[in-house]
Amino acid sequence: MATLLGVANASFDTRAPRTYEGDEWDVLAYLVNTTADEVQNLLQDLETEREELRTAQVRLIQSERLAALGRLSAGVAHEINQPLTVITGLTDLIRLEPDKTIADVEEDLALIAEACRQLCVIADSIRSYGRTSHVTTSATPALAAPEGAAQLLSTVLQDRGITLTWDVPSSLPDIEANVDELRQVFINLLSNASDALATVEDPAITVSITATARELVYRVRDNGPGVELESPSSIFEPFVTTKSAGEGTGLGLSIAQRIVVDHHGSIEYISLPDQGACFDVHIPRAARARAHRR
Repeated sequence: MATLLGVANASFDTRAPRTYEGDEWDVLAYLVNTTADEVQNLLQDLETEREELRTAQVRLIQSERLAALGRLSAGVAHEINQPLTVITGLTDLIRLEPDKTIADVEEDLALIAEACRQLCVIADSIRSYGRTSHVTTSATPALAAPEGAAQLLSTVLQDRGITLTWDVPSSLPDIEANVDELRQVFINLLSNASDALATVEDPAITVSITATARELVYRVRDNGPGVELESPSSIFEPFVTTKSAGEGTGLGLSIAQRIVVDHHGSIEYISLPDQGACFDVHIPRAARARAHRR
């Protein structure tokens, strides 16, 4: 009986004693012990498979992040070029007047130092974005992830003539999040919206945020053709894509959903016939939230 109770409670430290006389109790003890051994082995195999699945998910997210870095190269180059232009321009001006003292060019040097600081911030952001990490969350400003994604995609959106509108309250509470992980979700949503607007006149994307007592709801909506699927939830299944052959892996939204679930949140596609595509991302508020004014 103790062995059966142990199996029921996932404890396999005991086995039923056997007499090896072949009587009914000995046979029953043999069957109980054999069952315990098989269940223990099955649970060990299951845990091994779960660990392999977790490892595969981490690698999949990492590969998608690196692929996203490639797609964002134009935006990254643009962000780097801005402070470099400041540094180059001010350095050339200083060299034209070599007789000036450090005090004379103190303001220019301060601008150069600030430009260098911006380059360091960009470099740190790229390193953290491409690095594999466990999802550890903390109180995070509500706009950090979506605004970070929009900044990286700013050149892409500008080149395609897409208007990005923010519809958010004047103050927002913190969310419980990992900004590097959550930023990838919004990069995916904004990138998908941008691709969907390729042939649309006056293309536009709106990011809105609604706060409730327990969570923040981020809505990313575009004025494109929308998504035609029999079941809206199927859009999050791996390898499901509405893009042309060779233009998408069908993994982006699946990975985005995995990241959001890791944040104890949810993501859903809102079907709006003839009104574009719309995604809602639900992220829990931080336990000790501070209001951040925009």
